[in-house]
Amino acid sequence: MTLDMPPHLSRKVVSYLVSLVLEAGSAFDQDVRLPGDPMGDVGVRYSLAIVGEPVVLEYTAHPDTRGIRIWVPDRCH
Repeated sequence: MTLDMPPHLSRKVVSYLVSLVLEAGSAFDQDVRLPGDPMGDVGVRYSLAIVGEPVVLEYTAHPDTRGIRIWVPDRCH
């Protein structure tokens, strides 16, 4: 996976995404709260910030498939 950002930040983001996927899978298995801050009252959308970096992620949770979808904008302004 390559991201349009400096190499050190790209490595950190990819590592963070791998950790997020593993943590979300564990949360689905244990039926506990997913990582991040819920956005709204439905419990489907979440947001996370990578501490110390200018990166904020949003994702949706899909417990029926034990999956998450991470929203990636075309360009950040």
